[in-house]
Amino acid sequence: MRKALPAMVLTLLAVTPVGMAFGQPSIAAILNGASYSSTLAPGCWAVIFGTDLASAPATAQNVPLPPSLGGVSVSVAGIPAPLLYVSQTQINFLIPFEAPAGGTADVTVSSGDTAIASYSIPLAQDAPAIFTQNAQGTGPALVFTPSFVAQPTVASGDVVILYAAGLGATNPPADSFSGATAGTLNWVVDALDIYVGEQKLDASDILFAGLAPGFPGIYQLNVKVPAGLATDRLYMTQGGAQSAALRSNTVQVGVTGGQNVANVSGSIVGIYPPTNPDAPPYNIPAPIPISLPVALQAAAYTVSFDILPGAQPFQVAAVGEAGSSIMTFNPSDGTHMGKSTMPTAPTRAGDFSHSEFPVLINLVSCDPATAVCLPFPSNMIPASMLDPVEIAAANFLPLPNMASPQGSIGFYLMPGNAPAGAHFSLDANNPGLFGAWLAIPYGAFATHTSTLQLFVDGQLVTSTDVTYPIGVHR
Repeated sequence: MRKALPAMVLTLLAVTPVGMAFGQPSIAAILNGASYSSTLAPGCWAVIFGTDLASAPATAQNVPLPPSLGGVSVSVAGIPAPLLYVSQTQINFLIPFEAPAGGTADVTVSSGDTAIASYSIPLAQDAPAIFTQNAQGTGPALVFTPSFVAQPTVASGDVVILYAAGLGATNPPADSFSGATAGTLNWVVDALDIYVGEQKLDASDILFAGLAPGFPGIYQLNVKVPAGLATDRLYMTQGGAQSAALRSNTVQVGVTGGQNVANVSGSIVGIYPPTNPDAPPYNIPAPIPISLPVALQAAAYTVSFDILPGAQPFQVAAVGEAGSSIMTFNPSDGTHMGKSTMPTAPTRAGDFSHSEFPVLINLVSCDPATAVCLPFPSNMIPASMLDPVEIAAANFLPLPNMASPQGSIGFYLMPGNAPAGAHFSLDANNPGLFGAWLAIPYGAFATHTSTLQLFVDGQLVTSTDVTYPIGVHR
């Protein structure tokens, strides 16, 4: 039985219709269809960008999805792929669940029986990604009530529905072309952690995580919003211990802030990459193009505010893509506790052998034609390959004084006093700091932009972007 596609599908997966005649076909990049990152996995929606991929735009109208659309077909490791949309410059397709993970796979675009373009991609076991309102993997997430009404803000205790891609195998197994098994729930198999407002959801608060009924490769997450939201950020991880290599895009949900502070101001700057190279107090020059699979993210922040009489517990959160500093204030007993991520001593010397990164690949070794890369033996990066600028930046950060499940970082705990009615500040002479390691995947991008943000009592105070130049890419 064929079913009409839900109207929402084409809003999840962005398309750019262009009608042109065939020329010389080529593939420029293949990206995750939800996050637009280079991380891909079996069962994940993906987007092929290129030239002369199809003679005219065509869109699938029904489920099961077709293996051929507008005279064009796609295979992954020789396995036919379901198609949603084809055009001269773009193809939206689902990587078949049957494709082998853990290595590379050839993606072939064919016209009739003739292969017209080919491209190799690494396939991870999972490639978590969150669908957003702009269909580009950035900005506000798609958030709905249990009645499927758009929900612009969330609060503790709310039950909301989110949509994701790339969450891997399900139980029972899914059909690549038809999607969820009729009359049953296809639950995600691999461990999934969801973070809202920097709070990790308890397993009991993930009410459902599996394929959405009615469409292949779209995962539905029914979750209960936790208490203590420090930011408006939403992201997820797979692989345990917040695996940096399997972290989704970071997106936003609307959050109503508290009313515990007044006269708030603050700043946040990148130490590495530097927001302002050569500026005091760090004097860190601009980074050289990155050729390693991990890069330091280090930041400093200042903040100033008055704690109102009768204030309830609240948080200050300075956050980045790969690290954070969370200060929890308890005005009733006049205390606060800061908890900041910091790189461990071994990783500052290139030793990631006990880290959460499963395999560090040597980007310099990657073959752009096949996407095959060699790993660093035992996850040890030779000292000769370390960037001295990056190491100098890391040495501005204190060493952790508390262990973390992530082997590449620990936590730096710093208690203090801050009663209700008092003024609190961290200034440029005594800023807050945090640092962590950011995964740099091998892919199509020559730069990577990351956002640093400062929140006080759930409200965004300021943010800034930092850019990593990537020296090895396709």
